[in-house]
Amino acid sequence: MESHRQLAAILFTGIQGYPAMMQKDQQQALSMQTRHREIITTEHLQHYGRIIQNFGDGTLSVFSSAVEAVRCALDMQLAFQQKPRVPVRMGLHMGDIIIGEDVIGDGVNLAARIQSLGVAGSVLLSDRVQDEIQNHPELPTVSVGTYHLKNITRPVEVFAIKHEALVVPEPYSLKGKTAAKEQPNQLQPKNLSDLRQALAKKVNQPLLHSIAVLPFVNVSNDPEQEYFSEGMTEEVLNALTQIKDLNVAGRISSFQFKGQALDLREVGNKLHVETVLEGSVRKQGNRVRITAQLIDVEDGFHLWSERYDREMDDIFAIQDDISAQIAEQLKVTFFSSKRPSSEVKKPTEQYLSECGAGGTRCPGYAAGLPAAAPGPVRRGLHTGPVRLNQGQAVGEGINNAYSAQIRKSKGQGSYFEARRV
Repeated sequence: MESHRQLAAILFTGIQGYPAMMQKDQQQALSMQTRHREIITTEHLQHYGRIIQNFGDGTLSVFSSAVEAVRCALDMQLAFQQKPRVPVRMGLHMGDIIIGEDVIGDGVNLAARIQSLGVAGSVLLSDRVQDEIQNHPELPTVSVGTYHLKNITRPVEVFAIKHEALVVPEPYSLKGKTAAKEQPNQLQPKNLSDLRQALAKKVNQPLLHSIAVLPFVNVSNDPEQEYFSEGMTEEVLNALTQIKDLNVAGRISSFQFKGQALDLREVGNKLHVETVLEGSVRKQGNRVRITAQLIDVEDGFHLWSERYDREMDDIFAIQDDISAQIAEQLKVTFFSSKRPSSEVKKPTEQYLSECGAGGTRCPGYAAGLPAAAPGPVRRGLHTGPVRLNQGQAVGEGINNAYSAQIRKSKGQGSYFEARRV
């Protein structure tokens, strides 16, 4: 057969722990191998893949399309998760190969190295495959770090398919056929914020925000409201997934923390998110009060919070309405670079006259704030004395629970933002 060069997506699969299983229980190992090959064959036919070689516990195959290769890998891994489960590792790369009696080339070597990094239940992709699928939102991915692979000259950023039924490894946690001196070259970020900024430097890759919605807590005496609380959480999840450039942790991932009192930084690290939305549901008579608050997991500060009071006339209408409002508010919080004009308006003449000559009796004046301070700031500080010190307003007037700092908003001017401390 005459050999020729071809650009292709290369997929390696392998059953994790197969050699040890053969020694322990050959019948079980052979049964698992048979199921592995059956699923591989079926899905490759569906996605126009070509199986080049079956070797014991694994396969090598190629695709003319990276998108089809990723879809095939995802469908196969989902099938492997069904009982009887097959623990399979997968690695995908896009590169130039030579096809003849065998398939050879640097692309094959790199795909094999990525597969060696994998963990059972995950699908790992090289950065070149990521480039091919980044405009396909139905195939979400998350970076799991940059690695120096054995006998590969360039550092390779590795991505994992993000799906609630699949395993997503922790960033920089992968072990496999890497270069001997790997640790100094990983440039592991110190926190989630550094990780996001590092990923954003990748060419043509937008800076995405990420969020996990924790189960809303039922604080009523009525245990039947537990169903309403869970339904409220699910509707908020559904609404947030419609927001472009917002990565939302899946329901199963978020609900594992139900009833647990955990440090939100731990939740952020486990789910690879920068923010967490939590809330509560309280019912009294025919009225329900729902609260929601958005928290930065890195520093624990509240970025946004709101309270919703409703009559319990139509449960579904309440859930739809509030989830839509929360989604709209978070869209503004995450992506709007322009603050509402109402935050920079000066007080009206009528307001100043009601406060007294020159506004000397306006809330906040005696505390050192100018009478023309933005309306939201006055409302937030009129409960007691405060002081303005180097751009920060602090004091008992905020009930010792809030500080307000003037922040710059991408050239749009200054605004006040209250945060819980």
